[in-house]
Amino acid sequence: MKIHYRAIIVAMLMAIFLAGCGCGGDNRDLVSIAVSPADPSILQGAVQQFAATGTFSDGTSEDITTLVTWTSSAASVAVISNDTGSQGRATSVQSGITTITATQGSISGGTTLTVVPVLVSISVTPANPTVTVGDTKQFTATGTFSDGSTSNITTTVTWSSSVTAAASVSNTAGVQGLATGLAAGTTTITATSGALSGSTGLTVINPVFLVSITVTPVNPYATFASTVQFTATGTYSDGSTQNITQVVTWTSSDLTIATISNDAGSKGLATTDHKVGVTTITATLGSISGSTKLFDP
Repeated sequence: MKIHYRAIIVAMLMAIFLAGCGCGGDNRDLVSIAVSPADPSILQGAVQQFAATGTFSDGTSEDITTLVTWTSSAASVAVISNDTGSQGRATSVQSGITTITATQGSISGGTTLTVVPVLVSISVTPANPTVTVGDTKQFTATGTFSDGSTSNITTTVTWSSSVTAAASVSNTAGVQGLATGLAAGTTTITATSGALSGSTGLTVINPVFLVSITVTPVNPYATFASTVQFTATGTYSDGSTQNITQVVTWTSSDLTIATISNDAGSKGLATTDHKVGVTTITATLGSISGSTKLFDP
């Protein structure tokens, strides 16, 4: 009889112990799975570790990353591991979007993974331009990406000039890539993003200005009521010449001998009058002028 009561007491004590420690079995049901981080974006070739958190019927939650089965809806975009020690680790393959899903039994949860292309090269345009001191030149940086696409990245790169005494280049918002010629010389303009860069040369020259005007024909003869077309040729500080007939102002020193037109379409056209003599035909631009004689015999 004593043995019987002792067995009952031991059984009761064991029941109390099991209830107190919670070791009598896990009756919770998994009700949902959340995958984190939510909707991340990574560069092509990079990896992303995902975690799965299970929520149970008793309201508790816990990390079940190593207990679920991981899948990627687009293995061409990213693959995801189920190997021990790397469960939930996604490796990107190419640019695109895939859905990452964690499944246990009939319960699953997922999120999207966006893989963006990697910048592989930078080109700077225009190529090797020339600018005068005090003038500006706008440069553009174009990025080529791992998927073959290109994009204007002028505002996201860092601009630099190799010879800052010759030209500066701006990184200020709104004017990125704008170079200013400071002194005659050459410099290299570079656009940099991370470890990648692209560059081009820039030549800075002194301003070209008009130094003389030549009027032709030289000392022509014209009879009464005839016309002579004069031409003005400008010579510049760099040695170049240019026809400036249409931009100069024409004058005749004696309008009774000949007049000369400043009208569009007939600039430089002199018409002799009835008076015999010599007049001076002058072409003027700013402070520079050139002249010749017109004889009316």
